[in-house]
Amino acid sequence: MTCDTQKYQCGLIIPSSCVPFTGKDLTCISDPSLLSCDANMNDVIGLIDGVVKTLVDGNNLTELNIRCFSFNPDTITPAQLHQLEIDKICGIESSLTTLTDQVNDLNIGTMQIAIDLQCLTAGAAPCLTPPNLYPLIAVLNTMVSEICALKTAVGI
Repeated sequence: MTCDTQKYQCGLIIPSSCVPFTGKDLTCISDPSLLSCDANMNDVIGLIDGVVKTLVDGNNLTELNIRCFSFNPDTITPAQLHQLEIDKICGIESSLTTLTDQVNDLNIGTMQIAIDLQCLTAGAAPCLTPPNLYPLIAVLNTMVSEICALKTAVGI
C-alpha cells in the first residue's frame, strides 16, 4: 500500500491500536467484559465487526428451502420474507375459517352427493335420486354395513 492514496493524504496517521477508546458503552456487545478498561479503537472495531458479521450472516437467506413459498432467496430481505410469512399465515387462517364454517354447516342427514356406488348401489337404492345422487348419511351407512359384513365374513 502506498501513502499516495486519499486515505493517507489527511495528515499524520495514528494507528488505531494506539488510540484509546473513551466512548460510550456499546449496547450491541452482549458481554461488557470483552471491552477492557484500557481498550483501544482496534479492540472496539474488532468487537463491532463481530456483531456486524453475526447480523450479516443471519440475514443470508440463500440457503433456505423455499418449499411452498415463491421468492428469490438471493434478493429478498428478512423484512420482505416476514411479510410473505404473515400473508401466507393469514391466507391459511382465512381458508381454515371458511372450511370450519362449511363443516359446521354440514348436515349429513340432508346433504346429497353424486357417487357411483357400483356394487353397493342396492344397499343405498331406496335413497337414490337419479343420476347417482344419494344422501351422504345413506352412503356412509351403506359402507358401514358392507364393512361389518366383510369383517363377519372373514372372521374378524
